[in-house]
Amino acid sequence: MVFAIFIHRLDIDREIFDRLEFNDMRIILVQDGVYHALLEDSPVFKKNAKVYALEEDLYARGLKKEEIRKDIEVINYSKLVDLIMGEFEKIIWY
Repeated sequence: MVFAIFIHRLDIDREIFDRLEFNDMRIILVQDGVYHALLEDSPVFKKNAKVYALEEDLYARGLKKEEIRKDIEVINYSKLVDLIMGEFEKIIWY
């Protein structure tokens, strides 16, 4: 089962976030959550998960693809819908 965790803010509760552990999960950075893409010490990158960032939210905050971590896949809304409809069985909004 593939789990998607949407992170929409920068200030996440690390204790709760650390307890989220699934065999197959993806993390999607949206809204203010895209700021994690700039942080080397973000708990997001301590998980064994593929990480995506929503392109429109990066641009809305003045961030460029070149400024963020290279291991993040930048996606647009169309790709996000494809992921939601095709890959994820469970979604968590955090």
